[in-house]
Amino acid sequence: MLKSWGESPEMDWLINHAHEVEEYKGEWLVIYAGELVGHSHDFSRIRALISEKKIRSPFVYYVPADEESNCVTI
Repeated sequence: MLKSWGESPEMDWLINHAHEVEEYKGEWLVIYAGELVGHSHDFSRIRALISEKKIRSPFVYYVPADEESNCVTI
């Protein structure tokens, strides 16, 4: 059973599936109502998916690729 962390269902999904997120490096994830509903390297496909599924408040998360994960932004 998935644990609720008191955040949104989307944040709960990210926390509960942290071990799976690595397989989506370099991709955008769309999480809706506590479920992963799509993923793609191409953000235009993400926008199309959001529109197609009529998601009003999408939760979109980018998983950094290996070469991006070590950068520091100031």
